[in-house]
Amino acid sequence: MKRIIIFLGLILLIINSAYSQNLSCKKFRAGKFEIYADTFRIELERKGNYQYEKAPFGTSKYKIEWTSECEYVLELLETTIVTIKQNIGEKYFVKIIGVKDDTYNYECRVKGVNYIDKGSITKVSD
Repeated sequence: MKRIIIFLGLILLIINSAYSQNLSCKKFRAGKFEIYADTFRIELERKGNYQYEKAPFGTSKYKIEWTSECEYVLELLETTIVTIKQNIGEKYFVKIIGVKDDTYNYECRVKGVNYIDKGSITKVSD
């Protein structure tokens, strides 16, 4: 019985340390990045309060507001992509959930939509 309690305590300690890691996200606030959506490469550039995206099918400009160390809100300001023009003004709530080297994993939510987009973004230069 004593071994089971010690074993369960170790498992809880491992789980707690995995979920309470302190992420350092400051290096992702500016620079050039890339993300893959299906087989398409999308280039991102963050300068000041704006994020610019260049995809094979068009470009977009977002306002970016960092709400915490690892969370930010993107607001679509303009786009040449016909299929998302109706989303101008929409806000996307992004949370960085993991960091490894120059890549971070994120979850993205849209208010009022019951769907969480997940993916990875890699920083390619400052």
